[in-house]
Amino acid sequence: MLVLRTYDQVSAALADERLIVPPPPERDSALGWLRSAVCRFSSGAAHARRRALVDAPLRALSPDALRRSARGRAPETAAVEVLAEALGVAVEPALVVAAARAYLPPVEPTPADDAAVAALLAALGGVRDEPTAARACLLLQACASTAGLIRNALPYKDFGEPEAVLVETLRHSPPIPVLRRQRPDGALVELDLVAANRDPEVFADPDTFDVHRASNKRHLTFGVGLRPCPGDSHALAIAAGVLEGSSR
Repeated sequence: MLVLRTYDQVSAALADERLIVPPPPERDSALGWLRSAVCRFSSGAAHARRRALVDAPLRALSPDALRRSARGRAPETAAVEVLAEALGVAVEPALVVAAARAYLPPVEPTPADDAAVAALLAALGGVRDEPTAARACLLLQACASTAGLIRNALPYKDFGEPEAVLVETLRHSPPIPVLRRQRPDGALVELDLVAANRDPEVFADPDTFDVHRASNKRHLTFGVGLRPCPGDSHALAIAAGVLEGSSR
């Protein structure tokens, strides 16, 4: 497998139309269906259509309101609780956490993982269509990535304002450290976000956690180019609210 580690290499790969997100293995299960129906694992017209189903509800949410709602909540479930309430979805956070365990490959799902995804889809109405998949996608991706961001940021919460701490956490300790892409010939390419975000050609003294570094916002954790994260401002708002609540 080709591994890209420099900032320029990873940036170029994220903007390369020839590289697609590797299709997950086919599975005759609830998880298999969900992976086949969400924008994260789609390309081309299907990705654009499914991405729009994620973007629309996010545009209706106020990051400021999400931030206020997140204060005082537990780091591991704050994102799920806040988003579910804002979207008007009645679902137990523990169910989303269970369903998220094997959502992202290369984790090999167990029967319990498939059962958790089936229960989540049932809680979202039970109809296996793209709008249901989009709602599940919002909750599952926020569950894993935002909880990881909060967890990685908490040790540094007193280093500065929440926004500055979170941006430097995204650079220094990305919650999802590796992305994968697939070339037209089927070969996999691994994008090492940790290495790219610590490229000394872009970030001076890159291994030091420095909230005052002018280049911090150039991190690649939320993606660039063709598939940037649709909920970056929402994730930051929720994480900032949790950091504020933890410092009281």
